[in-house]
Amino acid sequence: MKKHTKIVLGPLIYAILPFIILASFRKKVLAFTMLKGKTELFVGIALVPSSLIIGRVFYLLIGGYAYPLLLWLLGGIGVMMIVHSLSSGLIFVKPMCNSCTFLPLILEHENLHISGIRGEAQVWSKIQKTYDWQKIRKPQQICPHCPIPGHMKAKD
Repeated sequence: MKKHTKIVLGPLIYAILPFIILASFRKKVLAFTMLKGKTELFVGIALVPSSLIIGRVFYLLIGGYAYPLLLWLLGGIGVMMIVHSLSSGLIFVKPMCNSCTFLPLILEHENLHISGIRGEAQVWSKIQKTYDWQKIRKPQQICPHCPIPGHMKAKD
């Protein structure tokens, strides 16, 4: 399996790519990635110029701020989709999960999604075959909203 790039979310990433805020809003989302493929590439290529076209429409409503605002919002999504579809894959990880014992499982989970497995049940059954819950479980403070222990205990 290819090695994917891990990006830890922080204020700078949120400032550069504001759409990431929506994707990481839910507590149970520990990490995420975008879908990968030619469709994503074409949509990303279409979003960059369309952000300028839509900016022209909004220029009449809010003035000169429309162009940079829409290029930042929509164009940022488009550029990220293009980069993701041309790279081996980008995985966005929440800061609290970056130092967690379960980080290898989190990354493996996203790697499986990037490789083409869409369903959560399929991904978790594959992870349960690879990782042994008894070996990865350590006495530590686990976030109360972390879904990993529940998924791994299902194997018991």
